[in-house]
Amino acid sequence: MTPDKPIIPGLKRRAVMIIVLLLAGLAALMLLPEYLQQNSAAVELTPQPCDLHTGVCEGILDDKRVRLSITPGPLHSMKPLQVMVQLDGINAQAVLLDIQGRDMYMGINQTQLQSPVQTFSNESSNKSSNEISNGHDNWNGKTELAVCTTGEMFWRAQLIINDDTTTYTTWFDFSAH
Repeated sequence: MTPDKPIIPGLKRRAVMIIVLLLAGLAALMLLPEYLQQNSAAVELTPQPCDLHTGVCEGILDDKRVRLSITPGPLHSMKPLQVMVQLDGINAQAVLLDIQGRDMYMGINQTQLQSPVQTFSNESSNKSSNEISNGHDNWNGKTELAVCTTGEMFWRAQLIINDDTTTYTTWFDFSAH
């Protein structure tokens, strides 16, 4: 007697491949929710009506609050600008300011803001640890707006804030000459 031959040549191989593919698909479906949760979209803090030329702008969500100030006002192109951000309810590890032309591409203008804690961590300072620890919620940096040939340019200042587990974002529109 001859060994059993499959009725259709390659049937065993096809069946094994189908089973392997089904198992791989099942594993992917089981791991997909965890992967998507790790790479979830940023949490947006609602920007409140404001004027960056004259004061502070706020983004708010529940007990979380972000305040942005850019000075000196009124804001003009090609002038050094001081950026200050104050955070409440967010233990930030990094804060990035991304300034983009709202209606026209004006290149990349991103500033990684610094916390006084980062500034003082590598310096010897006469400040007490209490003074330095108060800086955890405050971030600052310097930037400049590009020149626009149209005269008045509309900008969007977006803050991207990362803590240990979440990315927060908020934005404010303003104009400059």
